[in-house]
Amino acid sequence: MLRESFRLPLAFFSSGAAALLFQVLWFRALARVLGNTVWAGTLVLTAFMLGMAIGGLLAARWAQRIRNPVRAFALAEITVALTGSLLVWSLPVLEPIVGTSMAARASARRAPAVAAG
Repeated sequence: MLRESFRLPLAFFSSGAAALLFQVLWFRALARVLGNTVWAGTLVLTAFMLGMAIGGLLAARWAQRIRNPVRAFALAEITVALTGSLLVWSLPVLEPIVGTSMAARASARRAPAVAAG
């Protein structure tokens, strides 16, 4: 019986640990694309907080309709695992595309103004 009571807290702990792991993986993958800058950290933190806010909003909206909260939690975790893994694996593939786009924007900003005359 004692073992049964630890399952849900262990699932919540594992969810939080996986979230922190994903944050590190996303930051490292984005640092390769954007450079190890404050922008990579800001983007990861913003995406993470936005995901938590949207998840909280949806959970509050659907809480009364959910018959099995443990199953809903498991489905949410599976969704996060799949989409998070997809992002980690796709960022290296997108690195040349995003890198070229970022370099073009950076060089356009640095272009000296042509003096008339």
